[in-house]
Amino acid sequence: MSINYMPLSQMHPAKPVIKRKLPASSYLAIAQEVLRKTGIRHGNCLEINSDNAFFSIAMAQITGMQIYLMKNSERATKHIAFHLKQNNMTNRVQLIMGNPQQISLADQQINLAVYRKSIFGWRNHVKAFQEIYRILAPGGAAYIRDDCWDGQKWVIIENKLKEYSHRLSEQLNGDVWPHRMENIKEKIIQAGITSFEMDCNDEGLWIIIRRPLAKENVS
Repeated sequence: MSINYMPLSQMHPAKPVIKRKLPASSYLAIAQEVLRKTGIRHGNCLEINSDNAFFSIAMAQITGMQIYLMKNSERATKHIAFHLKQNNMTNRVQLIMGNPQQISLADQQINLAVYRKSIFGWRNHVKAFQEIYRILAPGGAAYIRDDCWDGQKWVIIENKLKEYSHRLSEQLNGDVWPHRMENIKEKIIQAGITSFEMDCNDEGLWIIIRRPLAKENVS
């Protein structure tokens, strides 16, 4: 896989000219947060199963990274391809096919992998974590953010369920909310990953997975 770098001085400074639910500044802020937390700014970046191209466009604007945006169906790529063309990003963002359990990239090719949807829809968490780790280059990192994990929202949902079904409320409280973080941690460990950090708050759940540098590259 070749890396096509573009100097920051040559990058188009204009903000994305696209329709969106979030303003362009929001996606730029998210991209900056990912860079700050991971410390990765060079090489290849993979956005896994985005609903749109907005984050990838923002990442391409503020870094010299080659961006890969992965979708799981050809049909879902049509509007993404349109937005990339509208923002002159067809050379900076490359669409590929795949899903978190089967990423269509060779081993250790990605310096930064980003996933910003709910991880609780994954069919096989262990396999997904293994695939994400497999594609990480030495010294690379994966930033996984689940904004659906919101403590305040889950309290509202739980209280609402109490109005209709005590049984469902008990299931939600017993199987989902208190044990989610511990279950995810166990899946990461089962995937053979030892270098990671995770936390959750009212803004969501985030996980950072790192592939250590090879020993001969460690000073």
